[in-house]
Amino acid sequence: METVADVKAHCEWLIAHGRAGEAAKLFMPRVENQRRRANREGYHRFTIEVGNMYGDFHAMKDRLITLCFNNPPLAYAILLQLIAAVPDDIIVGMAQADQDASKQERP
Repeated sequence: METVADVKAHCEWLIAHGRAGEAAKLFMPRVENQRRRANREGYHRFTIEVGNMYGDFHAMKDRLITLCFNNPPLAYAILLQLIAAVPDDIIVGMAQADQDASKQERP
């Protein structure tokens, strides 16, 4: 992981190459972890196991947030509405098809 000095050097390079006006944020893992644990914002977090779908899951989450004007609470509310709009029989059918495909892959 880069140090603060490395990030400073990178920022100086960006400024020297005309990119001083770009949006940026310094991410310091230890500070962010402390802030998350303190949870002054009162956020409720949950963890889900996505396995090898991690990249796809986050790409879709980021897509949804972007489409919702970079407003995560709005995006998550819409995600719940989208899930609620899908009938149970469609979800069961998709799960069954996935299970059947998995069984066919295994001899």
